[in-house]
Amino acid sequence: MKQSLVKIRVHTPFTFTHLNYEVEKFAVGVHSVAPEVAENWFIQEYAEILDDGQPDNAGAPAEVLAQIADLQKQLAEEKSKVADLTTERDERDQLIAEHVATIGKCDDTIADLQKQLAAALTEGAKGGKK
Repeated sequence: MKQSLVKIRVHTPFTFTHLNYEVEKFAVGVHSVAPEVAENWFIQEYAEILDDGQPDNAGAPAEVLAQIADLQKQLAEEKSKVADLTTERDERDQLIAEHVATIGKCDDTIADLQKQLAAALTEGAKGGKK
């Protein structure tokens, strides 16, 4: 069985002698070591433990999948809202176009009536003579 390693950050270089008298030099930086090495009092004088070798996200895949499912549901709801609002906007645009056309016809009618009024006033000013 493979032993999990622990990451340590060495802040001061040092040489460590293991229980089996194996000598290991540690330079400044991050190193992966066995948990019993990381917990040694001598190592802790020159380094700090960055993790305990256990993944922080041991149960995370299920949580992440649940979050993804929830976000996908929210996305579908938002897409539905966008589709509804787009339809509503298109209906309003159509209604506005119809009102603009009606206003244009009313403007034409007003212009014709103003011409008729001007002609009638001009004719009345001449005493009804053409």
